[in-house]
Amino acid sequence: MCGILGYYNLDNQHPPEIDLLLAAAMITQRGDDACGAMWYAPDTPKVVCYYKTAARLCDKAAHLWATMSPETISWAAFHARAASAGAEPANNDNNHPVAWDSIRVMHNGIIHNKKEVFKALGLTPLAEVDTEAIAACLAVGGIKKVIELCRGSMSLSWVDLNYPTKLNLYTNGLSPLFVTRTPSKSLVYASTDYFVPTALLGTIGKEVPSGTHIVVDGKKVTSRNVGTAQTPSAFSVSRSRCIAKIAIIARYQRAGHRPATTTLVRSS
Repeated sequence: MCGILGYYNLDNQHPPEIDLLLAAAMITQRGDDACGAMWYAPDTPKVVCYYKTAARLCDKAAHLWATMSPETISWAAFHARAASAGAEPANNDNNHPVAWDSIRVMHNGIIHNKKEVFKALGLTPLAEVDTEAIAACLAVGGIKKVIELCRGSMSLSWVDLNYPTKLNLYTNGLSPLFVTRTPSKSLVYASTDYFVPTALLGTIGKEVPSGTHIVVDGKKVTSRNVGTAQTPSAFSVSRSRCIAKIAIIARYQRAGHRPATTTLVRSS
């Protein structure tokens, strides 16, 4: 369980609301093992700044805000990490944003087949964190390579350091992603609707459809459906079998009987 949140100032005239600092601190509830941030300011062309450490985001949010000089930045992204087994936050390479080549990515979700991904890419991992598989795929073949090889849940925000004005978002639907526009011309996103500060900003977050890749670049926002991996869940259940099982249980109950056990049948 992790959390991502960020914003893009679409007209470079309105600095982000202080409410976003509060929201960034709030996503600590999604993970308190480590935190990270990345941001871009036009007065430092072609430089994406980033920070990550094994500490809670709520403890670092004020420091980050002062460091980032929010009145000058075009976009910023935050991450709160709940560490997975074997990917200790003491190794900062495991914390987000996760790097591979020119890619810096933040991830909410889990990838189950990192070893297979790196074998398919012919590469050797440098860290333990599962998100490294996503970063490597993005570097090699973009989001299409992620969809082709990575299996698991993901909502993502990432940047290619070669294109620092371009912030990318994606969800495969197994980890949610919410986006909203603010009255001050900012686009705000989060991996949980609760952490899009709708009450403070006066706007309503909309869930991004599964398979959507959003690119924000300057004043331009583009969105297209690039799909998701077609891998049925091991726990997917046939709808017709579920209905049949419920009907059997209901018939027993109407007859005054209670079945000893209830088994959910896995689809073949």
